[in-house]
Amino acid sequence: MEHFEITNFPLVLRCSLCNKPFDKQSTLKRHGYYCRSRRLGSTARPRSCIACAKGKARCDNRRPECSRCM
Repeated sequence: MEHFEITNFPLVLRCSLCNKPFDKQSTLKRHGYYCRSRRLGSTARPRSCIACAKGKARCDNRRPECSRCM
């Protein structure tokens, strides 16, 4: 009679969002933070105009010209 323990079989955990396989709960959890943030998409932040970026100054992002560029 053969006896198999559950520990002899590798447990495969899968991400519920992307189905990627993991062997440890901790790596699946860490991946979950990454996977959820990628699904939500990045929040678009307003970028400085070229003049403010070169001068390392805060830009108020007014269009067509910021108050520094006027």
